[in-house]
Amino acid sequence: MSTERPPVSVNDEGATVDVAVLADGLGVEAADIYSLIREGKLTSKFEKGMGNDAGRCRLTFWLGAKRFRILVDAQGNMLKKFRTDYGTLGRR
Repeated sequence: MSTERPPVSVNDEGATVDVAVLADGLGVEAADIYSLIREGKLTSKFEKGMGNDAGRCRLTFWLGAKRFRILVDAQGNMLKKFRTDYGTLGRR
C-alpha cells in the first residue's frame, strides 16, 4: 500500500495542490512557490462543477502573464491540466 499523497486533494472548502505540480505548471522552481504566494504574485481560484460537471473542480492559478489550470474529479485525479502564457500581449 502506498503512503504517497496524491498531487491534488479536494474537500468541501477547496483543494490542496502539490508544490511540484504548481511549479511545473507555472514554469518556476518549487522552492519559490510559497514566497510567490506570500508576496501576492501567485493567486488562485477554486470552482466546483455543477450539473453535468458535478463532482469535478477547476483550479486556476495566475502568475504574471501565466495561467495554469487543473481539472480534477472528486478524488483529486487530474483529468486535464494546461498552461497559457500570455507573454507581453497587450502590455506596453
